[in-house]
Amino acid sequence: MNATLVRTLRKLARICLGWPRQTATRPYPVSDDFPDVPALVLTGDLDAITPDSDAAKVARRFERSRLISVPNMGHVPDLDPSGCVSGLIAGFIAKGTPGPTACLKQIPPIKVDPVGV
Repeated sequence: MNATLVRTLRKLARICLGWPRQTATRPYPVSDDFPDVPALVLTGDLDAITPDSDAAKVARRFERSRLISVPNMGHVPDLDPSGCVSGLIAGFIAKGTPGPTACLKQIPPIKVDPVGV
C-alpha cells in the first residue's frame, strides 16, 4: 500500500478513536420526508462507530437506495486502495447504478495495529 495513503489512514483512525463526542448536538432536526432520489449508501463492515445496521436504517429512508457494505474497510470505505469503491461511486453518479460489485470480494483485509502503538 502507498506510504502516503497509510499515513493518511492512520491519522483518520486516530481521529475516529475519539468519536462520538457525547456533547455534540444534532446539527438539524431529522424529518420523515426524504427526497425521492437515487441514493448510494456505503458502509465499511469494520466500522465500529457507524455499523452496517445504521447504514441499513439510512438506506430504508430512501425509496430508491442501494446499500453496499464494503468488506475489510472501516468508516471511510471510499478510501479503498484497490479503486473498487471509487469505481462503484463513479458508476452510480454516471448511470444511477454502481454496476457489478464483484470487485468487493478482492479487497484485502486491512492490517490493524494495536491501539497506542
